[in-house]
Amino acid sequence: MKKIGIIFLILCISINCMCISVCADNNLQVNCNGIDAQGAIVDGAPITNASSAIVYEFGSETMLLAQNVDEKIYPASFVKIMTAVLALEKGNLKDQVAVTATALSTVTSSSSNAKLVAGEMLTLENLLYCMLTGSANDAAAVIAEHIGGTVKDFVSLMNTRASELGCLSTNFVDPTGLQSRNQYTTARDMVRIFQAAREIEDFARIFGALTYTVPATELSAERVMKSSNYLIDPRQESYYDRRVSGGRTGVAADRTRHVAVTAQSGNMEVVAIVFGSESKYAADNYTYEVYGGFKEISQMLNLTISKYAIGQVLYEGQIVAQMPVLNGDNDLALIPAGTQTVVVPKDVDMTQIEYRFQNGGRTYAAPIAQGSSQGTLEVWYGGKCLAEVELLAANRVPISTPKEVKRQDDTTVITVVLTILTTLCVAIAVFAFVVHCKNVRYRRRAAARRRRREEMRNG
Repeated sequence: MKKIGIIFLILCISINCMCISVCADNNLQVNCNGIDAQGAIVDGAPITNASSAIVYEFGSETMLLAQNVDEKIYPASFVKIMTAVLALEKGNLKDQVAVTATALSTVTSSSSNAKLVAGEMLTLENLLYCMLTGSANDAAAVIAEHIGGTVKDFVSLMNTRASELGCLSTNFVDPTGLQSRNQYTTARDMVRIFQAAREIEDFARIFGALTYTVPATELSAERVMKSSNYLIDPRQESYYDRRVSGGRTGVAADRTRHVAVTAQSGNMEVVAIVFGSESKYAADNYTYEVYGGFKEISQMLNLTISKYAIGQVLYEGQIVAQMPVLNGDNDLALIPAGTQTVVVPKDVDMTQIEYRFQNGGRTYAAPIAQGSSQGTLEVWYGGKCLAEVELLAANRVPISTPKEVKRQDDTTVITVVLTILTTLCVAIAVFAFVVHCKNVRYRRRAAARRRRREEMRNG
């Protein structure tokens, strides 16, 4: 009998790994949002009558317009904004402050002042209105002495606080802005100072006052402080801009003007700053025909908050990607560190929003802790990076371990295998028996045929 070959079929299982395309080119990584953003929504340098200009949106942390924002410039009366920030952070509005001859001696009587008299008492709130609304240098000096002990020590506090805020290109030498030597800042650093001011509840109220009446004291009658910011004055029809909520002006030694304002439109809240804007004068070269800075601020707002709006693109807890994990028990889900809004054109086509995942080209491997940082996600539109947000691990991914097999599972597997083998053996036996029977019948017939042939030969 010929040997019977039995072939067993072996099943092979192929595992396909999911690959997610990511943008990991380090050359594309930029500071998309925040005060240190490397680019702005508005292209180019559209403000021609300015040495430096900036518009920054607080809520979405978006640089809307940036023009020479890191150029060091004499800040003039913008110094008073830093003086106000320190006074509000360290003082109390109801503090009774004595006007001293020492403080008054640090400023010239010919400069802008509130006609303060040594010996009179005012509240810190009164003095802040004098300084921010009336641009009073004597008030700034009195505030500095009250908060710092001496004007010199207060200036030291100013520079320390500026450093804490990240103003690495700023240096103060007085609390007023009168001295230009070695006193400088940048548009970007001024935004940092405004951001600190925005966190102080009382700042916006004082900064936005058009006029303020200082109550009479024992030594002085009432005094009315008037803002030089025509953008908030409805009577100044040539300059008034209803979007502007507060502001501060300054004049440099070369007679160029600085203007810094806060403004709102829709869901956007911005600070807009212009440095070095030239004014137009009458034939006497003294009388203003056009004040520099005001028109430029309105132009900047027209280019930004009038054409753009804030849109929400990422939500807290939103799963933005699911990644395979080497040696992991499960996949990794990625979520943004928080809600993310961006500034986009008001007529934006949201389908054109692009998301770029920056993870350095790494392969995810277990273990991974829940909440751990796992790269960043950039939001792009129109070739510009609008925002970047940190991505976190939404879940824990432990190292994969061999699964414990229960005893009844072992018994079940063995039973199945034995059943298959028994069935196979029976089938082979039946097949062999059938073949054997066929061979027996064949041999019997063959023997019978041989007997008949022999009988015929012998017959």
